[in-house]
Amino acid sequence: MSGRDESTNPFSLLADETRLGIVEAIGDRSGDGEYASLSYSTIQTALGEVDSGRLNYHLRQLEGRFVEHTDDGYRLLIPGIRVYQAVTSGQLAADRPTVPPTEIDSPCGDCGDPLFVSYEEGRVFVRCPTCDVTYHRYPLSPSAFDPGDAASLADAGLTVAFADLRSMLAGVCPYCSGVVECTLSADDRGDLGLEGPETFAHLTCSTCGWFNHPQATMATYLHHTTAVFYERHGRAAPHSRLTVEGEWSETVRSTDPWRVEVRVTLDGDTLRHVVDENLDVVEWEVDGWGTTRQRPAKHGRRAVTLDRTASTASGESPFSLLADETRLGIVEAIGDRSGDGEYASLSYSEVRAALDGVDTGNLNYHLRKLRGRFVERTDDGYRLLIPGIRMYQAVASGQFAGDRPTVPPTEVDSRCEGCEEPVQVAYEDGRFFVRCPTCEVTQIRYPLSPNAVDPTDVDGLVSVAMTKIHLDLRSMLDGLCPYCSGAVHHDVSTADRGDLGLDERDAFAHLTCSTCGWFNHPAVEMVAFHHHATEQFYEERGRPGHYTRPNVDGELEVTVESEDPWRIEVRVTLDGDTLRHVVDGDLDVVEWEVVD
Repeated sequence: MSGRDESTNPFSLLADETRLGIVEAIGDRSGDGEYASLSYSTIQTALGEVDSGRLNYHLRQLEGRFVEHTDDGYRLLIPGIRVYQAVTSGQLAADRPTVPPTEIDSPCGDCGDPLFVSYEEGRVFVRCPTCDVTYHRYPLSPSAFDPGDAASLADAGLTVAFADLRSMLAGVCPYCSGVVECTLSADDRGDLGLEGPETFAHLTCSTCGWFNHPQATMATYLHHTTAVFYERHGRAAPHSRLTVEGEWSETVRSTDPWRVEVRVTLDGDTLRHVVDENLDVVEWEVDGWGTTRQRPAKHGRRAVTLDRTASTASGESPFSLLADETRLGIVEAIGDRSGDGEYASLSYSEVRAALDGVDTGNLNYHLRKLRGRFVERTDDGYRLLIPGIRMYQAVASGQFAGDRPTVPPTEVDSRCEGCEEPVQVAYEDGRFFVRCPTCEVTQIRYPLSPNAVDPTDVDGLVSVAMTKIHLDLRSMLDGLCPYCSGAVHHDVSTADRGDLGLDERDAFAHLTCSTCGWFNHPAVEMVAFHHHATEQFYEERGRPGHYTRPNVDGELEVTVESEDPWRIEVRVTLDGDTLRHVVDGDLDVVEWEVVD
Protein backbone atom coordinates (compact mmCIF):
# COMPACT_ATOMS: atom_id res chain seq x y z
CA MET A 1 0.00 0.00 0.00
CA SER A 2 2.94 2.33 0.42
CA GLY A 3 3.41 4.60 -2.54
CA ARG A 4 -0.28 5.05 -3.20
CA ASP A 5 -1.33 8.65 -3.64
CA GLU A 6 -4.55 10.57 -4.13
CA SER A 7 -4.47 9.99 -7.89
CA THR A 8 -4.82 6.21 -7.42
CA ASN A 9 -7.04 6.08 -4.33
CA PRO A 10 -10.63 6.75 -5.42
CA PHE A 11 -11.71 7.20 -1.82
CA SER A 12 -9.17 9.97 -1.24
CA LEU A 13 -10.55 11.76 -4.28
CA LEU A 14 -14.07 11.50 -2.86
CA ALA A 15 -13.27 12.02 0.81
CA ASP A 16 -13.99 15.75 0.68
CA GLU A 17 -17.66 16.47 1.28
CA THR A 18 -17.73 19.04 -1.52
CA ARG A 19 -16.56 16.47 -4.07
CA LEU A 20 -19.01 13.85 -2.86
CA GLY A 21 -21.68 16.55 -2.89
CA ILE A 22 -20.95 17.30 -6.55
CA VAL A 23 -21.42 13.62 -7.47
CA GLU A 24 -24.63 13.41 -5.46
CA ALA A 25 -26.02 16.67 -6.86
CA ILE A 26 -25.64 15.46 -10.44
CA GLY A 27 -26.91 11.99 -9.59
CA ASP A 28 -29.94 13.30 -7.70
CA ARG A 29 -31.00 15.40 -10.69
CA SER A 30 -30.81 12.41 -13.02
CA GLY A 31 -33.81 10.28 -13.90
CA ASP A 32 -36.42 9.50 -16.53
CA GLY A 33 -33.93 7.40 -18.43
CA GLU A 34 -30.95 9.72 -18.56
CA TYR A 35 -28.11 11.06 -16.45
CA ALA A 36 -28.28 14.80 -16.01
CA SER A 37 -25.82 17.50 -17.05
CA LEU A 38 -25.75 20.34 -14.51
CA SER A 39 -24.52 23.85 -15.06
CA TYR A 40 -21.90 25.34 -12.76
CA SER A 41 -24.48 27.60 -11.12
CA THR A 42 -26.89 24.71 -10.53
CA ILE A 43 -24.18 22.70 -8.78
CA GLN A 44 -23.20 25.72 -6.71
CA THR A 45 -26.82 26.19 -5.62
CA ALA A 46 -27.21 22.49 -4.79
CA LEU A 47 -24.17 22.73 -2.50
CA GLY A 48 -25.54 25.71 -0.59
CA GLU A 49 -23.77 28.46 -2.52
CA VAL A 50 -20.28 27.10 -1.87
CA ASP A 51 -17.42 29.53 -2.55
CA SER A 52 -16.53 29.69 -6.28
CA GLY A 53 -12.81 29.19 -5.75
CA ARG A 54 -13.42 26.13 -3.63
CA LEU A 55 -15.92 24.69 -6.09
CA ASN A 56 -13.56 25.25 -9.03
CA TYR A 57 -10.76 23.44 -7.21
CA HIS A 58 -12.86 20.39 -6.39
CA LEU A 59 -14.37 20.20 -9.89
CA ARG A 60 -10.84 20.12 -11.31
CA GLN A 61 -9.97 17.26 -8.95
CA LEU A 62 -12.95 15.23 -10.19
CA GLU A 63 -12.78 16.06 -13.90
CA GLY A 64 -11.61 13.23 -16.12
CA ARG A 65 -12.07 10.64 -13.38
CA PHE A 66 -15.58 11.02 -11.98
CA VAL A 67 -17.15 13.89 -13.96
CA GLU A 68 -16.68 15.51 -17.34
CA HIS A 69 -17.38 19.03 -18.56
CA THR A 70 -19.49 19.26 -21.74
CA ASP A 71 -21.27 22.06 -23.56
CA ASP A 72 -24.38 21.23 -21.50
CA GLY A 73 -22.57 21.32 -18.15
CA TYR A 74 -21.05 18.74 -15.84
CA ARG A 75 -22.12 15.12 -16.02
CA LEU A 76 -21.04 11.89 -14.35
CA LEU A 77 -18.59 9.52 -15.98
CA ILE A 78 -19.04 5.78 -15.40
CA PRO A 79 -16.94 5.76 -12.18
CA GLY A 80 -18.99 8.69 -10.90
CA ILE A 81 -22.21 6.82 -11.65
CA ARG A 82 -20.89 3.75 -9.81
CA VAL A 83 -20.03 5.88 -6.77
CA TYR A 84 -23.49 7.43 -6.78
CA GLN A 85 -25.07 3.99 -7.04
CA ALA A 86 -22.98 2.69 -4.14
CA VAL A 87 -24.10 5.55 -1.90
CA THR A 88 -27.79 5.44 -2.84
CA SER A 89 -28.00 1.65 -2.50
CA GLY A 90 -27.57 1.97 1.26
CA GLN A 91 -24.97 -0.82 1.27
CA LEU A 92 -22.40 1.54 2.78
CA ALA A 93 -24.74 3.32 5.19
CA ALA A 94 -24.14 3.24 8.93
CA ASP A 95 -27.86 3.20 9.76
CA ARG A 96 -29.13 0.23 7.79
CA PRO A 97 -32.61 -0.97 8.80
CA THR A 98 -33.34 -4.05 10.86
CA VAL A 99 -36.36 -6.31 10.33
CA PRO A 100 -37.08 -8.75 13.18
CA PRO A 101 -38.11 -12.34 12.35
CA THR A 102 -41.52 -12.06 10.72
CA GLU A 103 -43.83 -14.84 9.52
CA ILE A 104 -44.45 -14.97 5.76
CA ASP A 105 -46.90 -16.85 3.58
CA SER A 106 -44.47 -19.61 2.57
CA PRO A 107 -44.44 -23.03 4.26
CA CYS A 108 -41.32 -24.96 5.17
CA GLY A 109 -40.74 -27.70 2.62
CA ASP A 110 -40.01 -30.22 5.40
CA CYS A 111 -42.47 -29.58 8.24
CA GLY A 112 -45.09 -27.40 6.53
CA ASP A 113 -44.99 -24.68 9.21
CA PRO A 114 -44.62 -21.02 8.15
CA LEU A 115 -41.17 -19.65 7.33
CA PHE A 116 -39.84 -16.45 8.93
CA VAL A 117 -37.84 -13.71 7.22
CA SER A 118 -35.55 -11.14 8.88
CA TYR A 119 -32.93 -8.53 7.94
CA GLU A 120 -29.86 -8.27 10.13
CA GLU A 121 -26.50 -6.54 9.55
CA GLY A 122 -27.07 -6.17 5.83
CA ARG A 123 -28.27 -9.73 5.20
CA VAL A 124 -31.67 -11.28 4.59
CA PHE A 125 -32.41 -14.52 6.44
CA VAL A 126 -35.17 -17.07 5.81
CA ARG A 127 -35.53 -19.55 8.65
CA CYS A 128 -37.84 -22.29 9.86
CA PRO A 129 -38.03 -21.98 13.66
CA THR A 130 -39.72 -25.38 13.94
CA CYS A 131 -36.90 -27.22 12.14
CA ASP A 132 -34.29 -24.76 13.48
CA VAL A 133 -32.86 -24.42 9.97
CA THR A 134 -31.67 -21.36 8.04
CA TYR A 135 -32.68 -21.90 4.41
CA HIS A 136 -31.48 -18.61 3.00
CA ARG A 137 -28.84 -16.09 4.08
CA TYR A 138 -27.64 -13.48 1.63
CA PRO A 139 -26.39 -9.86 1.54
CA LEU A 140 -29.06 -7.43 0.39
CA SER A 141 -29.07 -3.70 -0.25
CA PRO A 142 -31.57 -1.73 1.88
CA SER A 143 -32.83 -0.09 -1.33
CA ALA A 144 -34.20 -3.45 -2.50
CA PHE A 145 -37.10 -3.73 -0.07
CA ASP A 146 -39.60 -1.94 2.14
CA PRO A 147 -38.67 -2.54 5.83
CA GLY A 148 -42.37 -2.49 6.70
CA ASP A 149 -43.25 -5.26 4.24
CA ALA A 150 -41.83 -8.70 5.08
CA ALA A 151 -43.06 -10.15 1.77
CA SER A 152 -41.12 -7.43 -0.06
CA LEU A 153 -37.98 -8.44 1.84
CA ALA A 154 -38.43 -12.14 1.03
CA ASP A 155 -39.09 -11.43 -2.65
CA ALA A 156 -36.09 -9.12 -2.97
CA GLY A 157 -33.77 -11.53 -1.20
CA LEU A 158 -34.71 -14.36 -3.53
CA THR A 159 -34.50 -12.21 -6.67
CA VAL A 160 -31.06 -10.81 -5.82
CA ALA A 161 -29.64 -14.20 -4.83
CA PHE A 162 -30.72 -15.86 -8.06
CA ALA A 163 -29.66 -12.88 -10.19
CA ASP A 164 -26.19 -13.14 -8.65
CA LEU A 165 -26.16 -16.92 -9.09
CA ARG A 166 -27.15 -16.59 -12.75
CA SER A 167 -24.23 -14.21 -13.27
CA MET A 168 -21.73 -16.47 -11.50
CA LEU A 169 -22.92 -19.52 -13.43
CA ALA A 170 -22.25 -17.49 -16.59
CA GLY A 171 -18.69 -16.96 -15.36
CA VAL A 172 -19.02 -13.26 -14.52
CA CYS A 173 -18.78 -11.92 -10.96
CA PRO A 174 -21.87 -9.76 -10.36
CA TYR A 175 -19.88 -7.27 -8.26
CA CYS A 176 -16.53 -6.78 -10.01
CA SER A 177 -16.99 -8.62 -13.35
CA GLY A 178 -14.03 -10.85 -12.58
CA VAL A 179 -13.73 -14.41 -13.88
CA VAL A 180 -15.62 -16.96 -11.77
CA GLU A 181 -14.03 -20.35 -11.17
CA CYS A 182 -16.18 -23.40 -10.41
CA THR A 183 -15.45 -26.70 -8.68
CA LEU A 184 -17.85 -29.42 -7.53
CA SER A 185 -17.62 -31.24 -4.22
CA ALA A 186 -19.44 -34.06 -2.47
CA ASP A 187 -17.96 -33.24 0.94
CA ASP A 188 -19.95 -32.29 4.01
CA ARG A 189 -20.93 -28.60 4.00
CA GLY A 190 -21.18 -28.26 7.74
CA ASP A 191 -18.07 -26.05 7.87
CA LEU A 192 -19.95 -23.54 5.72
CA GLY A 193 -23.02 -23.54 7.95
CA LEU A 194 -25.06 -24.94 5.06
CA GLU A 195 -27.35 -27.93 4.74
CA GLY A 196 -28.60 -29.87 1.75
CA PRO A 197 -27.82 -32.62 -0.73
CA GLU A 198 -24.44 -34.26 -1.15
CA THR A 199 -23.29 -32.29 -4.19
CA PHE A 200 -22.65 -28.58 -4.28
CA ALA A 201 -20.41 -26.11 -6.06
CA HIS A 202 -17.70 -23.69 -5.04
CA LEU A 203 -18.16 -20.62 -7.25
CA THR A 204 -15.38 -18.12 -6.52
CA CYS A 205 -14.42 -14.86 -8.20
CA SER A 206 -10.71 -14.91 -9.04
CA THR A 207 -10.49 -11.14 -8.59
CA CYS A 208 -12.49 -10.03 -5.54
CA GLY A 209 -13.08 -13.41 -3.86
CA TRP A 210 -16.89 -13.19 -3.86
CA PHE A 211 -18.28 -16.69 -3.59
CA ASN A 212 -21.39 -18.82 -3.70
CA HIS A 213 -21.99 -22.43 -2.69
CA PRO A 214 -25.14 -23.53 -4.54
CA GLN A 215 -26.50 -27.03 -4.65
CA ALA A 216 -26.01 -28.64 -8.03
CA THR A 217 -29.80 -28.77 -8.23
CA MET A 218 -30.01 -24.97 -8.16
CA ALA A 219 -28.19 -24.69 -11.49
CA THR A 220 -31.13 -26.47 -13.10
CA TYR A 221 -33.58 -24.05 -11.44
CA LEU A 222 -32.27 -21.36 -13.79
CA HIS A 223 -32.15 -23.47 -16.95
CA HIS A 224 -34.59 -22.42 -19.64
CA THR A 225 -36.10 -25.91 -19.91
CA THR A 226 -37.14 -25.76 -16.25
CA ALA A 227 -38.98 -22.48 -16.80
CA VAL A 228 -40.75 -23.94 -19.85
CA PHE A 229 -41.56 -27.17 -17.96
CA TYR A 230 -43.11 -25.33 -15.01
CA GLU A 231 -44.94 -22.90 -17.29
CA ARG A 232 -46.46 -25.81 -19.19
CA HIS A 233 -47.87 -27.07 -15.89
CA GLY A 234 -49.20 -23.65 -14.91
CA ARG A 235 -46.69 -23.11 -12.11
CA ALA A 236 -44.17 -20.39 -11.31
CA ALA A 237 -40.53 -21.25 -12.03
CA PRO A 238 -38.67 -22.60 -8.96
CA HIS A 239 -36.25 -19.68 -8.78
CA SER A 240 -39.19 -17.34 -8.11
CA ARG A 241 -40.55 -19.16 -5.02
CA LEU A 242 -39.15 -19.91 -1.57
CA THR A 243 -41.10 -23.16 -1.48
CA VAL A 244 -40.48 -25.13 -4.67
CA GLU A 245 -43.19 -27.39 -6.03
CA GLY A 246 -42.46 -30.80 -7.48
CA GLU A 247 -40.51 -33.88 -6.41
CA TRP A 248 -36.77 -33.23 -6.82
CA SER A 249 -33.99 -35.81 -6.71
CA GLU A 250 -30.24 -35.64 -7.30
CA THR A 251 -27.87 -38.51 -8.18
CA VAL A 252 -24.10 -38.41 -8.72
CA ARG A 253 -23.50 -40.54 -11.82
CA SER A 254 -19.72 -40.04 -11.85
CA THR A 255 -17.02 -37.85 -10.32
CA ASP A 256 -14.38 -38.18 -13.07
CA PRO A 257 -15.71 -36.46 -15.02
CA TRP A 258 -18.45 -34.99 -12.85
CA ARG A 259 -21.96 -35.88 -13.98
CA VAL A 260 -24.86 -35.13 -11.64
CA GLU A 261 -28.38 -36.10 -12.68
CA VAL A 262 -31.20 -33.90 -11.40
CA ARG A 263 -34.83 -34.95 -11.82
CA VAL A 264 -38.04 -33.10 -11.07
CA THR A 265 -41.49 -34.66 -11.36
CA LEU A 266 -44.59 -32.50 -11.65
CA ASP A 267 -48.12 -33.76 -12.36
CA GLY A 268 -46.72 -37.10 -13.48
CA ASP A 269 -44.20 -35.66 -15.96
CA THR A 270 -40.45 -35.79 -15.31
CA LEU A 271 -37.75 -33.37 -16.45
CA ARG A 272 -34.21 -34.75 -16.32
CA HIS A 273 -31.01 -32.68 -16.41
CA VAL A 274 -27.37 -33.74 -16.28
CA VAL A 275 -24.86 -31.12 -15.10
CA ASP A 276 -21.08 -31.26 -15.42
CA GLU A 277 -18.20 -29.98 -13.29
CA ASN A 278 -18.94 -26.38 -14.34
CA LEU A 279 -22.64 -26.70 -13.47
CA ASP A 280 -23.42 -26.52 -17.17
CA VAL A 281 -26.45 -28.54 -18.27
CA VAL A 282 -25.01 -31.00 -20.80
CA GLU A 283 -28.11 -33.18 -21.23
CA TRP A 284 -31.81 -32.72 -20.73
CA GLU A 285 -35.01 -34.51 -21.63
CA VAL A 286 -38.64 -34.41 -20.56
CA ASP A 287 -41.32 -37.09 -20.44
CA GLY A 288 -44.88 -36.31 -21.42
CA TRP A 289 -43.98 -33.07 -23.22
CA GLY A 290 -47.13 -31.40 -24.54
CA THR A 291 -47.86 -28.46 -26.82
CA THR A 292 -50.18 -26.40 -24.59
CA ARG A 293 -48.39 -23.34 -23.22
CA GLN A 294 -50.11 -21.25 -20.60
CA ARG A 295 -48.64 -18.37 -18.68
CA PRO A 296 -48.70 -19.01 -14.89
CA ALA A 297 -49.62 -16.47 -12.27
CA LYS A 298 -46.87 -13.88 -12.01
CA HIS A 299 -44.79 -13.76 -8.83
CA GLY A 300 -42.65 -10.69 -9.48
CA ARG A 301 -40.99 -8.28 -7.09
CA ARG A 302 -43.08 -5.58 -5.47
CA ALA A 303 -42.37 -2.01 -6.51
CA VAL A 304 -40.58 -0.09 -3.76
CA THR A 305 -40.08 3.67 -3.76
CA LEU A 306 -37.59 4.95 -1.21
CA ASP A 307 -36.12 8.32 -0.25
CA ARG A 308 -33.03 8.67 -2.44
CA THR A 309 -31.31 10.92 0.11
CA ALA A 310 -31.92 8.78 3.18
CA SER A 311 -28.78 6.64 2.93
CA THR A 312 -26.39 9.54 3.54
CA ALA A 313 -28.48 11.51 5.98
CA SER A 314 -26.39 10.65 9.01
CA GLY A 315 -22.91 9.55 9.92
CA GLU A 316 -19.52 10.08 8.32
CA SER A 317 -19.27 9.56 4.56
CA PRO A 318 -18.02 6.07 3.65
CA PHE A 319 -15.50 7.72 1.33
CA SER A 320 -14.23 9.93 4.15
CA LEU A 321 -13.81 6.85 6.33
CA LEU A 322 -11.74 5.09 3.67
CA ALA A 323 -9.80 8.09 2.41
CA ASP A 324 -6.88 7.40 4.73
CA GLU A 325 -4.32 5.09 3.15
CA THR A 326 -3.99 2.99 6.29
CA ARG A 327 -7.75 2.32 6.42
CA LEU A 328 -7.93 1.44 2.76
CA GLY A 329 -4.87 -0.74 3.28
CA ILE A 330 -6.63 -2.66 6.06
CA VAL A 331 -9.63 -3.37 3.81
CA GLU A 332 -7.40 -4.41 0.91
CA ALA A 333 -5.15 -6.57 3.10
CA ILE A 334 -8.08 -8.61 4.38
CA GLY A 335 -9.70 -8.76 0.94
CA ASP A 336 -6.48 -9.83 -0.76
CA ARG A 337 -6.09 -12.77 1.61
CA SER A 338 -9.60 -14.00 0.90
CA GLY A 339 -10.34 -16.72 -1.61
CA ASP A 340 -11.22 -20.37 -2.08
CA GLY A 341 -14.83 -19.63 -1.27
CA GLU A 342 -14.44 -17.67 1.94
CA TYR A 343 -13.48 -14.25 3.25
CA ALA A 344 -10.38 -14.29 5.42
CA SER A 345 -9.94 -13.32 9.06
CA LEU A 346 -6.53 -11.76 9.72
CA SER A 347 -4.84 -11.46 13.09
CA TYR A 348 -3.63 -8.07 14.28
CA SER A 349 -0.03 -9.04 13.50
CA GLU A 350 -0.97 -10.19 9.99
CA VAL A 351 -2.75 -6.92 9.27
CA ARG A 352 0.24 -4.97 10.56
CA ALA A 353 2.69 -7.04 8.50
CA ALA A 354 0.61 -6.46 5.36
CA LEU A 355 0.92 -2.71 5.99
CA ASP A 356 4.72 -2.89 6.22
CA GLY A 357 4.82 -2.78 10.01
CA VAL A 358 2.80 0.40 10.48
CA ASP A 359 3.06 1.98 13.95
CA THR A 360 0.78 0.15 16.43
CA GLY A 361 -0.80 3.34 17.74
CA ASN A 362 -1.65 4.43 14.20
CA LEU A 363 -3.04 0.99 13.33
CA ASN A 364 -5.13 0.79 16.51
CA TYR A 365 -6.69 4.18 15.79
CA HIS A 366 -7.66 3.30 12.22
CA LEU A 367 -9.00 -0.14 13.17
CA ARG A 368 -11.28 1.57 15.70
CA LYS A 369 -12.57 3.90 12.98
CA LEU A 370 -13.41 0.96 10.71
CA ARG A 371 -14.83 -1.45 13.29
CA GLY A 372 -18.58 -1.88 13.17
CA ARG A 373 -18.82 -0.25 9.74
CA PHE A 374 -16.34 -1.97 7.44
CA VAL A 375 -14.61 -4.60 9.59
CA GLU A 376 -15.42 -6.61 12.69
CA ARG A 377 -13.23 -8.29 15.26
CA THR A 378 -13.84 -11.98 15.97
CA ASP A 379 -12.00 -14.68 17.89
CA ASP A 380 -10.14 -15.48 14.65
CA GLY A 381 -9.10 -11.90 13.94
CA TYR A 382 -10.39 -9.05 11.80
CA ARG A 383 -12.72 -9.74 8.89
CA LEU A 384 -14.68 -7.62 6.43
CA LEU A 385 -18.33 -6.76 6.98
CA ILE A 386 -20.61 -6.46 3.94
CA PRO A 387 -19.79 -2.74 3.34
CA GLY A 388 -16.09 -3.59 3.56
CA ILE A 389 -16.53 -6.37 1.02
CA ARG A 390 -18.41 -4.02 -1.31
CA MET A 391 -15.67 -1.40 -1.05
CA TYR A 392 -12.99 -4.02 -1.72
CA GLN A 393 -14.94 -5.21 -4.75
CA ALA A 394 -15.27 -1.64 -6.01
CA VAL A 395 -11.50 -1.19 -6.01
CA ALA A 396 -10.88 -4.68 -7.42
CA SER A 397 -13.32 -4.11 -10.28
CA GLY A 398 -11.09 -1.47 -11.84
CA GLN A 399 -14.13 0.75 -12.37
CA PHE A 400 -12.36 3.62 -10.60
CA ALA A 401 -8.96 3.07 -12.20
CA GLY A 402 -7.43 5.90 -14.16
CA ASP A 403 -5.54 3.61 -16.55
CA ARG A 404 -8.27 1.43 -18.01
CA PRO A 405 -7.37 -0.65 -21.08
CA THR A 406 -8.38 0.26 -24.62
CA VAL A 407 -9.32 -2.02 -27.50
CA PRO A 408 -9.31 -0.22 -30.87
CA PRO A 409 -12.12 -0.86 -33.40
CA THR A 410 -11.67 -4.46 -34.52
CA GLU A 411 -13.66 -6.41 -37.10
CA VAL A 412 -15.41 -9.53 -35.77
CA ASP A 413 -17.30 -12.43 -37.29
CA SER A 414 -20.72 -10.82 -37.04
CA ARG A 415 -22.59 -8.91 -39.71
CA CYS A 416 -24.74 -5.81 -39.64
CA GLU A 417 -28.45 -6.57 -39.98
CA GLY A 418 -28.84 -3.58 -42.29
CA CYS A 419 -26.01 -3.87 -44.83
CA GLU A 420 -24.67 -7.39 -44.18
CA GLU A 421 -21.13 -5.99 -43.81
CA PRO A 422 -18.91 -7.00 -40.85
CA VAL A 423 -19.31 -5.00 -37.64
CA GLN A 424 -16.51 -3.72 -35.42
CA VAL A 425 -16.16 -3.88 -31.64
CA ALA A 426 -14.14 -1.61 -29.37
CA TYR A 427 -13.52 -0.81 -25.70
CA GLU A 428 -13.09 2.89 -24.99
CA ASP A 429 -13.43 4.95 -21.79
CA GLY A 430 -14.92 2.05 -19.85
CA ARG A 431 -17.56 1.21 -22.48
CA PHE A 432 -18.00 -1.64 -24.94
CA PHE A 433 -19.06 -0.62 -28.46
CA VAL A 434 -20.44 -2.47 -31.47
CA ARG A 435 -20.46 -0.33 -34.61
CA CYS A 436 -21.13 -0.76 -38.31
CA PRO A 437 -18.59 1.44 -40.14
CA THR A 438 -20.48 1.04 -43.41
CA CYS A 439 -23.81 2.29 -42.03
CA GLU A 440 -22.05 4.61 -39.55
CA VAL A 441 -24.33 3.30 -36.80
CA THR A 442 -23.49 2.45 -33.19
CA GLN A 443 -25.49 -0.68 -32.44
CA ILE A 444 -24.34 -1.22 -28.84
CA ARG A 445 -22.73 1.07 -26.26
CA TYR A 446 -22.52 -0.30 -22.74
CA PRO A 447 -20.36 0.20 -19.61
CA LEU A 448 -18.09 -2.73 -18.79
CA SER A 449 -15.64 -3.19 -15.93
CA PRO A 450 -11.98 -3.30 -17.02
CA ASN A 451 -11.80 -6.56 -15.08
CA ALA A 452 -13.73 -8.21 -17.89
CA VAL A 453 -11.41 -6.94 -20.62
CA ASP A 454 -8.39 -8.75 -22.03
CA PRO A 455 -7.14 -6.43 -24.81
CA THR A 456 -5.51 -9.41 -26.55
CA ASP A 457 -8.73 -11.47 -26.72
CA VAL A 458 -11.37 -9.69 -28.77
CA ASP A 459 -13.62 -12.75 -29.03
CA GLY A 460 -13.54 -13.07 -25.24
CA LEU A 461 -14.38 -9.38 -24.91
CA VAL A 462 -17.44 -9.82 -27.12
CA SER A 463 -18.62 -12.88 -25.21
CA VAL A 464 -18.29 -11.38 -21.72
CA ALA A 465 -19.71 -8.00 -22.78
CA MET A 466 -22.77 -9.53 -24.41
CA THR A 467 -23.25 -11.84 -21.42
CA LYS A 468 -23.07 -8.87 -19.03
CA ILE A 469 -25.58 -6.91 -21.13
CA HIS A 470 -27.89 -9.94 -21.12
CA LEU A 471 -27.62 -10.38 -17.35
CA ASP A 472 -28.20 -6.69 -16.60
CA LEU A 473 -31.23 -6.54 -18.87
CA ARG A 474 -32.73 -9.69 -17.36
CA SER A 475 -32.30 -8.16 -13.93
CA MET A 476 -34.04 -4.92 -14.94
CA LEU A 477 -36.86 -6.83 -16.62
CA ASP A 478 -37.26 -8.68 -13.30
CA GLY A 479 -37.68 -5.28 -11.63
CA LEU A 480 -34.25 -5.21 -9.97
CA CYS A 481 -31.51 -2.66 -10.66
CA PRO A 482 -28.29 -4.67 -11.20
CA TYR A 483 -26.19 -1.95 -9.55
CA CYS A 484 -28.09 -0.73 -6.47
CA SER A 485 -30.96 -3.26 -6.21
CA GLY A 486 -33.54 -0.48 -6.43
CA ALA A 487 -36.99 -1.01 -7.95
CA VAL A 488 -37.11 -0.56 -11.74
CA HIS A 489 -39.95 1.41 -13.34
CA HIS A 490 -40.85 0.88 -16.97
CA ASP A 491 -43.03 2.01 -19.84
CA VAL A 492 -43.31 1.39 -23.58
CA SER A 493 -43.08 3.96 -26.37
CA THR A 494 -42.99 4.21 -30.16
CA ALA A 495 -41.47 7.71 -30.10
CA ASP A 496 -38.28 8.42 -32.03
CA ARG A 497 -35.13 7.46 -30.08
CA GLY A 498 -32.84 9.81 -31.96
CA ASP A 499 -32.32 11.99 -28.90
CA LEU A 500 -30.82 8.95 -27.17
CA GLY A 501 -28.36 8.33 -29.98
CA LEU A 502 -30.02 5.02 -30.80
CA ASP A 503 -31.45 3.67 -34.01
CA GLU A 504 -35.23 3.83 -34.50
CA ARG A 505 -37.46 0.85 -33.73
CA ASP A 506 -41.19 0.24 -33.84
CA ALA A 507 -41.42 0.05 -30.04
CA PHE A 508 -38.96 0.19 -27.19
CA ALA A 509 -38.94 0.22 -23.40
CA HIS A 510 -37.86 2.79 -20.84
CA LEU A 511 -36.39 0.92 -17.87
CA THR A 512 -35.30 3.25 -15.06
CA CYS A 513 -34.13 2.56 -11.51
CA SER A 514 -36.13 4.64 -9.04
CA THR A 515 -33.18 4.78 -6.64
CA CYS A 516 -29.98 5.44 -8.58
CA GLY A 517 -31.39 6.42 -12.00
CA TRP A 518 -29.61 3.66 -13.96
CA PHE A 519 -31.51 3.05 -17.18
CA ASN A 520 -31.83 0.91 -20.28
CA HIS A 521 -33.80 1.46 -23.48
CA PRO A 522 -34.10 -1.95 -25.15
CA ALA A 523 -36.19 -2.56 -28.22
CA VAL A 524 -39.28 -4.49 -27.12
CA GLU A 525 -38.17 -7.49 -29.16
CA MET A 526 -35.32 -7.83 -26.64
CA VAL A 527 -37.94 -8.91 -24.07
CA ALA A 528 -38.80 -11.84 -26.31
CA PHE A 529 -35.13 -12.34 -27.15
CA HIS A 530 -34.33 -12.98 -23.47
CA HIS A 531 -37.37 -15.21 -22.83
CA HIS A 532 -36.74 -18.82 -21.84
CA ALA A 533 -38.70 -20.09 -24.86
CA THR A 534 -36.25 -18.27 -27.15
CA GLU A 535 -33.27 -19.91 -25.46
CA GLN A 536 -34.83 -23.32 -26.02
CA PHE A 537 -35.83 -22.46 -29.61
CA TYR A 538 -32.25 -21.56 -30.55
CA GLU A 539 -30.69 -24.46 -28.64
CA GLU A 540 -32.94 -27.02 -30.34
CA ARG A 541 -31.72 -25.66 -33.69
CA GLY A 542 -28.05 -25.86 -32.84
CA ARG A 543 -27.48 -22.22 -31.85
CA PRO A 544 -27.09 -22.22 -28.04
CA GLY A 545 -25.99 -19.07 -26.25
CA HIS A 546 -27.62 -16.79 -28.81
CA TYR A 547 -27.28 -13.77 -26.51
CA THR A 548 -23.45 -13.94 -26.50
CA ARG A 549 -23.19 -12.58 -30.06
CA PRO A 550 -23.92 -9.02 -31.27
CA ASN A 551 -26.13 -10.24 -34.12
CA VAL A 552 -27.79 -13.64 -34.29
CA ASP A 553 -29.29 -15.86 -36.94
CA GLY A 554 -32.94 -15.61 -37.84
CA GLU A 555 -35.42 -13.28 -39.53
CA LEU A 556 -37.03 -10.84 -37.12
CA GLU A 557 -40.46 -9.25 -37.51
CA VAL A 558 -42.04 -6.84 -34.99
CA THR A 559 -45.67 -5.69 -35.18
CA VAL A 560 -47.43 -3.30 -32.80
CA GLU A 561 -50.90 -4.87 -32.67
CA SER A 562 -52.33 -2.45 -30.10
CA GLU A 563 -51.26 0.49 -27.94
CA ASP A 564 -54.23 0.50 -25.53
CA PRO A 565 -53.53 -1.99 -24.13
CA TRP A 566 -50.03 -2.59 -25.46
CA ARG A 567 -49.74 -5.77 -27.50
CA ILE A 568 -46.55 -6.21 -29.53
CA GLU A 569 -46.00 -9.33 -31.60
CA VAL A 570 -42.42 -10.51 -32.10
CA ARG A 571 -41.64 -13.26 -34.60
CA VAL A 572 -38.28 -14.87 -35.29
CA THR A 573 -37.92 -17.44 -38.06
CA LEU A 574 -35.05 -19.93 -38.05
CA ASP A 575 -34.59 -22.98 -40.28
CA GLY A 576 -38.17 -22.67 -41.49
CA ASP A 577 -39.72 -22.58 -38.00
CA THR A 578 -41.19 -19.47 -36.41
CA LEU A 579 -41.27 -18.59 -32.73
CA ARG A 580 -44.00 -16.09 -31.93
CA HIS A 581 -44.21 -13.96 -28.76
CA VAL A 582 -46.71 -11.33 -27.66
CA VAL A 583 -45.38 -8.72 -25.21
CA ASP A 584 -47.66 -6.46 -23.13
CA GLY A 585 -47.21 -3.02 -21.55
CA ASP A 586 -45.67 -4.56 -18.43
CA LEU A 587 -42.96 -6.08 -20.65
CA ASP A 588 -44.25 -9.56 -19.90
CA VAL A 589 -44.54 -12.29 -22.52
CA VAL A 590 -48.27 -13.08 -22.37
CA GLU A 591 -48.36 -15.52 -25.30
CA TRP A 592 -45.83 -17.65 -27.13
CA GLU A 593 -45.89 -20.55 -29.55
CA VAL A 594 -43.71 -22.27 -32.12
CA VAL A 595 -45.27 -22.23 -35.58
CA ASP A 596 -43.87 -25.02 -37.77
